[in-house]
Amino acid sequence: MTSSFHIPRVKVEVATQLKDFKTPLEKIDYLEILAYEIRDKLDWMKRHEASVEPGNEIELLRRKDSLSAEREITKQLRDLKSEYKKDLERRQKLAWPEHKRLPFPIVWDQDTYLEWEAPIEAKGRKHDWCLWLQQGLVRSEEGEWCFKDTIICQARLDALDQGDTDDEILWCCLSVNQEFLDFLVIQKEVPLHVAKKRRGKRVTPELHKVFWRAYIFTDPNTLENHSAKVVWDVLMSDPIMFDPKRILIEDSINDYYSNIKYHGSELNARSEKAFDYWLYKASINSKRCIVPVTGFFEPHKYKGTSYPFYFEGKSREHLSIAGLYSITKGGYVTFTLLTKQASPLFEKVHNKQGDKRQIVLLDEDTEKEWLNPNLNEEDIKSFFKNEYDQSKLNTYPVPRGVQGRKYIVDGEEAITRAEIPELKSLEDDIKELIK
Repeated sequence: MTSSFHIPRVKVEVATQLKDFKTPLEKIDYLEILAYEIRDKLDWMKRHEASVEPGNEIELLRRKDSLSAEREITKQLRDLKSEYKKDLERRQKLAWPEHKRLPFPIVWDQDTYLEWEAPIEAKGRKHDWCLWLQQGLVRSEEGEWCFKDTIICQARLDALDQGDTDDEILWCCLSVNQEFLDFLVIQKEVPLHVAKKRRGKRVTPELHKVFWRAYIFTDPNTLENHSAKVVWDVLMSDPIMFDPKRILIEDSINDYYSNIKYHGSELNARSEKAFDYWLYKASINSKRCIVPVTGFFEPHKYKGTSYPFYFEGKSREHLSIAGLYSITKGGYVTFTLLTKQASPLFEKVHNKQGDKRQIVLLDEDTEKEWLNPNLNEEDIKSFFKNEYDQSKLNTYPVPRGVQGRKYIVDGEEAITRAEIPELKSLEDDIKELIK
């Protein structure tokens, strides 16, 4: 993922780009981003100079132009910050604690939302936060939801001020799915906790979970207007919905799996959270399983394009994945695959910005022990620390048609090596890791 901002090549481009911004604060934020990126560019050019031919006039000229642009950016920043000092101070006072610019933390999916929900609710600002997130999202030219450039700019700068990287913001904030937007519409109307008596019982669950479930299973006609009141009435009329341990009984297995992501069961489960999350903590102790596969796929991002890679064992006919299972009241057996921090091999392939993951693989020596019913918590956690021998795996790119909901490649063709010249360097690196 790359920045959406164009780095000026010469001094005159700086003034031209500033015309696109309406307010002085937006201009200041934009200039600070440019200053950060152009410093990175100059550092790269300085390192690159050592490898070019002595006296390369083109490279020297490019560096001279970039230095000129940097001086112009520095000058513009100094002048604007001096002129609008009071505006900057006022914004900083209104910013979320530890931030200088954003009034609220920026989030892009339900996981990041839940990390911030409790402290924001404690300040009585949840409705305002959800509304701010909604209003900050716009449609991109590709038809996807993304945050406005001004918000991304501020979020990047706040992250850099705190010593973090802005990679995750650039990666995630430029592609936000519709499901999260629908989730926000409902959440801004829902309190985090309630305490009311229903049928002699005190109800104090985490409503952000059960409310979303109730929303999904209401009359489909109500989904068009996203009416929080309608869903709330449904929720209050059925107090058992407040039980976080309840497993909903769906009308059909197809309905169950089409809506599975909304009521908790997911394809993957983080091993680090398996003992704490109510959905998995019962299964991790008593319902562990092995998911045998002949192979599996992982995506690789290269210049904004996703390429699927196929993983298989070199000598075994199957691979064993550590999993958890459950049985719903409707009689459906469901399972989830456990994941952990990625090894060097999986980091190379599954290179999504941020937290890199891999499935938990079991070798011949640990398969049977994983199913031992007498394991305690520490015994189970030890499986997540074990590193699977990378030399036992083989991986290579396959046709892009195997990925996505509308996959067009199946059968033997789906696991046939695809020759992709731009990934040749990556394949060479992989060979070194698994030899």
